[in-house]
Amino acid sequence: MQKPQLLIVDDEERIREGLQLVLEPMGLEVVCAGSAEEGLEALQSHSINIILMDLYLPGMNGIEALERIVRDHPQIPCIMISGQGGIADAVRAVQLGAFDFIEKPVQPNRLAVTIEKALRHHKILNELKAHRDEIRREWQLVGSCPAMKKLKAEISRSAPSTGWVLIEGENGTGRNWWRVLSMKRARGGTSPSSVSTAPPSPLSW
Repeated sequence: MQKPQLLIVDDEERIREGLQLVLEPMGLEVVCAGSAEEGLEALQSHSINIILMDLYLPGMNGIEALERIVRDHPQIPCIMISGQGGIADAVRAVQLGAFDFIEKPVQPNRLAVTIEKALRHHKILNELKAHRDEIRREWQLVGSCPAMKKLKAEISRSAPSTGWVLIEGENGTGRNWWRVLSMKRARGGTSPSSVSTAPPSPLSW
């Protein structure tokens, strides 16, 4: 079984080595980077599950790197660490998307608990993404003929609406399928209450 990979981003070599000594016995494969730039490169070349990053780094600082990580790798929890910051820095980091903030010197017990929570969080996010991808593949709308293009346009136009949408058609013509696609477009997979299917009606508008 592959070990979870943890990326340490800190400009002090002794801090990186100390953290590595604590983390590896926890069953983690540790990748080290001495700058934010190196850390971002490591994200491209490794399958990182969790990040432990110093808030104050030379060159690109931890806050800038955090913003990029949240934007480009939102599924990877990022724990910020610092021996210089205070409550304001911790609050700002968490508001920007950090999973947690730990003050230096890092206490091994606190770090272990936080990492365990972050790994569970990462696993849940990946499972949700896999589930959404599976649904997206299962309900993919295929075809490029004029009628199919018109159907796609109608779904895109009606899905964001909060009003009622009446879908008519014979049984087996795909009314429920149309409804599921509308749900996905409207709220990323959650069920809107304003879509209804019905058999053909003599009434028309």
